[in-house]
Amino acid sequence: MSSTNILHPKSYDCVIASDLIEHLHKKDGLKLLESMERIARKKVIVFTPNGFLPQSEFDGNIYQIHHSGWEIGEMQKYGYRVIGVGGWKPLRGERAIPRWKPLPLWARISYLTQPFTTKNPKHAFQMLCIKDLR
Repeated sequence: MSSTNILHPKSYDCVIASDLIEHLHKKDGLKLLESMERIARKKVIVFTPNGFLPQSEFDGNIYQIHHSGWEIGEMQKYGYRVIGVGGWKPLRGERAIPRWKPLPLWARISYLTQPFTTKNPKHAFQMLCIKDLR
């Protein structure tokens, strides 16, 4: 496949944006969703924090800054099925790091809350958004 046709409509079975859309301003994020849906044949998958999660630049990388937040109802309105991921939202903070120490203990506690948040995404730290196009 040449580089000139990689973004043709319906040219990929599945298009995924993992930990990406929150780094764009809302207007650009909506354009990204439209583009992903245009080039995908079967499915679009978006993985992002549940709501706005403040995140600043780190390691000298300005592209780590979060510019937008995405809500469950919003993604459902766009036709996405939403699954909760990352455990109970209050247990994690910036860069998904547990809020309290010792970190391994709180990461484990967060992991143990995953079965609840999978089916109750409003309580989840992150969300996995899936849109079936067929």
